[in-house]
Amino acid sequence: MISPLRSHGSDGYWVMLKPLHVGRHMLHSTGKDPAETQDVTYNITVTKARR
Repeated sequence: MISPLRSHGSDGYWVMLKPLHVGRHMLHSTGKDPAETQDVTYNITVTKARR
């Protein structure tokens, strides 16, 4: 019997952005292949760099 569960892995750059201005930002990404769908949202806050 073949298991319906599969192992997945990935690495690398999925998105490259120009530097964001200070403040709140939402990054939303979707993707689909024959086996699955992904829908991911990142809420991030960019702050002034400390020196």
